[in-house]
Amino acid sequence: MINLKIYEENNNLIFKENYPPIVCGNSNYEITFEFGSDWQSVSDKTAIIIVGGKKTTKDFSGSTLTLPAIPNCNNFMLIIFSSEGETTRLVSSPIEIEATPTSYAESLPEFAPLTTYVSELLTKINNLINGTTKVKNAESADSATIAKNVSNPNLLLNGDFRINQRGKDTYTPKGSFTYCYDRWRLWNANSQVNTLTKTISLAQNDIFDQAIEDYNSLQGKQLTASCKLTSLSASSGLVLSIVWTGGGKNVAITSADQIFQVTATIPTTQLATVRVYIQNTTSANISFSPEYIKLEVGAVATAYSPRPYAEELALCQRYYFKLLQTNAVLTGFAFSTTEARSFFNFPCEMRISPTFTLSQGTSSCKIYQGSILTPSAVSVHSFNKIGVNISFISSGLTINMPLACRFLQIVEFDAEIY
Repeated sequence: MINLKIYEENNNLIFKENYPPIVCGNSNYEITFEFGSDWQSVSDKTAIIIVGGKKTTKDFSGSTLTLPAIPNCNNFMLIIFSSEGETTRLVSSPIEIEATPTSYAESLPEFAPLTTYVSELLTKINNLINGTTKVKNAESADSATIAKNVSNPNLLLNGDFRINQRGKDTYTPKGSFTYCYDRWRLWNANSQVNTLTKTISLAQNDIFDQAIEDYNSLQGKQLTASCKLTSLSASSGLVLSIVWTGGGKNVAITSADQIFQVTATIPTTQLATVRVYIQNTTSANISFSPEYIKLEVGAVATAYSPRPYAEELALCQRYYFKLLQTNAVLTGFAFSTTEARSFFNFPCEMRISPTFTLSQGTSSCKIYQGSILTPSAVSVHSFNKIGVNISFISSGLTINMPLACRFLQIVEFDAEIY
């Protein structure tokens, strides 16, 4: 057995010691966790392992997890959550573990596909329409009773702003808008998001919004947007809106610690967008801290119920994924004497083939094949939704020989809505 020690602090998993990549297909790896105090009383735990848009789970107790055989990949994601009854809700942060594809001839395991957000969501929407949920069955009940006993799925992602893959403390738009918290956009250079204090400052007419991907599926449906703030600097001028091509509805947000909601029916005409946003309609800056923003089917704002962190992160990674430099070792081969190619599997299937950005250019990229080479150019040879084939240009390569490529910098893959 090879033990990989992982240290946990405040539910954040980090490596305590560095290890070589796991060889895919092998099943002789154990992970020994040094859990923090919150986990000491938790016996039953479940590990979720995510590879290229697919997953498997492994139950374990104590502090040692025996990894199953991993299908071919360059890295995989590991998340731990407690599985002791409905009241225990401990979930770790995800950690990426490097892997090396195997050359073994025997068949490798096949993980189950991750449930996609859209298909799961449409199933829940159809259940609402077909009358198989408590909301439809309680038509005679008052709105307060429905809202108390039911929580409809949130059509927005990252509704409580837990996911911030871009990792900045503050965001200020350059150009028309910038993405800040995953899936959320901030407009106008005079506005700012501070993720340390979870404060959003909007100048006159500025907007904090999220665009819906599958907006045409919402045609003809009645939707309700709701929000709750933990702080607000002004009692007038801030509005919550549902906006679609050619129309929209809004409600004034006048205080913190109160739920505000607006209901609208999306037209059946051809749409170009459906968005939910908070806007400052006054000339003075307004600052606020959101607890959550939600969009759901129906005329009632039901209780906000967050998704598990691992699920929320995977859904956000369909749109954006950042490869950190500490995990960016890729295996590959010399396609010619001047070009190396290496394939990288995304942790989940992305929405579209993403754009590729190197934070520091090619100078901090390295090729390892006997000696260490610095490529003169790095580019995308081909993309698909599950991975990218990256081309490294360098002289002195031995053709058809294996090699390793490393990014000593941050690499971003962006499939967002622009």
